[in-house]
Amino acid sequence: MSLTSRAYALRYAPAKARLLVRAAGDTRRAAGHYGVSHAATFARAFDLYRRHGFGLHESVDYGLLDPAAPRTPPTLSKRRMLALQATHNPAAMEIVTEDKIVFDAYCRAAGLPVAPTVGVLAHDGPGWMDGVPGPVTADGWAAALDAAPAPFVVKPAHGALGRDVRVVVRDERGLRDLTDGPVSPGELAGRLAARPVHAWVVQRRLHNHPAMQGLGAPEALITSRIVTVRDGDHASVWFAVVRVPRGGVVDNISAGGVEVHVDLVTGTLTHGVAKAEDAVGVVRLDRHPAGGPWDRWAVPDWDDAVGLALRAARAFAPMVVVGWDVASTPDGPVLIEGNAWADPPYALPPGPFPAPLSR
Repeated sequence: MSLTSRAYALRYAPAKARLLVRAAGDTRRAAGHYGVSHAATFARAFDLYRRHGFGLHESVDYGLLDPAAPRTPPTLSKRRMLALQATHNPAAMEIVTEDKIVFDAYCRAAGLPVAPTVGVLAHDGPGWMDGVPGPVTADGWAAALDAAPAPFVVKPAHGALGRDVRVVVRDERGLRDLTDGPVSPGELAGRLAARPVHAWVVQRRLHNHPAMQGLGAPEALITSRIVTVRDGDHASVWFAVVRVPRGGVVDNISAGGVEVHVDLVTGTLTHGVAKAEDAVGVVRLDRHPAGGPWDRWAVPDWDDAVGLALRAARAFAPMVVVGWDVASTPDGPVLIEGNAWADPPYALPPGPFPAPLSR
């Protein structure tokens, strides 16, 4: 082994060791949960990876290691979904969806409604804030946050899965982070500065359409993930889900939410899945966790929400497959994010492959 190869191996040895420890833990949890041997669990996991691309942790999450589960999973693996997107979405366009600062500017130029951005706070360069004259540098974050039009949302420019998203309101005592409680502008600035985030986007807080009342946690914005596929000038919806929050300020299933399938014609909610309490497998929910059928709710202005996603799909050409997070607000559908690396539906069938993805 050359010195370079030996140095490379030593550098990445800790990461590989952590992966092995995690894999052993995942196998042990699944084997214990289903009452089967570690060897049988690992053999099934290897078969799922070899034939369908499911990683071990993903197989545990989706309940695919259950001996009673079908040998052919009902959904796509993240590996296969990512491969489709890497094949059909030009790498040079990735920044347009994955950087929320660029995404906001691109949508505005295309005439697509987005959550109003009121400021940007950057670690390594000047930012800005509505109502604050001149550029905002790192030592001016506290004053800028104090001047921000509350309520507002702060999120990483390159964030994903709802991580590090904060919703901040203002009352008679000052600012209040809905996750951490009362906070001074200086404390909030310090918390943001301490995170490994190169830039923060500050947006006006949007509110759910009244028709969504009772569906999810009242403080969180409920969004529809509408995945579109573009074929030349034509765009179509591949699948759609609504992420229903059960607490906190984000709606991701990774944060304890429920992912609910949507009837593509009517926008009516049908059935959902959530992570099992012991984090092994999923639970199918044919009724809302608080009781009552899902079809009590339909996505408000569904035709307009679909129309917005299709407009976005055409505006973001030459990208082919994109997941759009669309909020239903009292003023109509609004784009929250575009995702060039959208996940497949969580343990649910996505529907037939659209023609462009089969070529």
